[in-house]
Amino acid sequence: MRRTAGAKNRLNTYVHPADYLGLGVTTYDSVRTVLRREAVRRGIRIETGGHGYDSFLPPEKYPQYYTSGGPLFDIYNPEALDTYIAAVVAFLRDRPEITVFDCWPPDVSRFQKEILDRYGKPANAESVVVNKLAETLRTELPGVRVERIAYNSTIQPPDPDYASDPAVIVDFAPYSRTYDGPLDAPGVTANAGFAKALTAWRTGFRGSLAMYEYYRRYRWRSQPVHPLSTITGDVRFESHLGVNGVGM
Repeated sequence: MRRTAGAKNRLNTYVHPADYLGLGVTTYDSVRTVLRREAVRRGIRIETGGHGYDSFLPPEKYPQYYTSGGPLFDIYNPEALDTYIAAVVAFLRDRPEITVFDCWPPDVSRFQKEILDRYGKPANAESVVVNKLAETLRTELPGVRVERIAYNSTIQPPDPDYASDPAVIVDFAPYSRTYDGPLDAPGVTANAGFAKALTAWRTGFRGSLAMYEYYRRYRWRSQPVHPLSTITGDVRFESHLGVNGVGM
């Protein structure tokens, strides 16, 4: 009943990792049968993917694509990038119920030097992977959208030469923010950088921009916290910017 009510209120996407952290424990396929049936009943879209290109290009199987030492594969190697893209496309083709794929890098604080030397900053490197996948899916599986994450070292938008494909969904995830107040509150200086980064994304990117929020998970870090006033202020700021989605 709660999910049905959520669908009626446009809370209409269920997200589940394809293979969380590549451990083979929390996988989409382990819940696929039930999730597919119930999502169809309720009119809910299915989104999967998540942190870790290596879930589709495991280093133990493809050591030749990790000569830079990881955690990212050698995305500047055309063969490595094509092999990753092919693996994702095959996964999605076999699971036609999926309509959004989360093409997120590994959940790490920094990318290796060899990649940064070529692309300048993490968000640029992420664009190389995301844009190539989006371009391929337009031809191979036009019903599937790609999502990238603005998170940790990729919280800032890419440079213009690496601008994100406007068909891609950008999920802005300020996981280390404080919930002492709204993202743009003048007195909450810890959030100022996130507010500036979100504004920069909206200024330079006209596609779908959504918030990946942690209200239910990390607000205890800011105790005492008043979540409704914080959420109200966040929504006011984000809607003014033109943010058009939220998830948690």
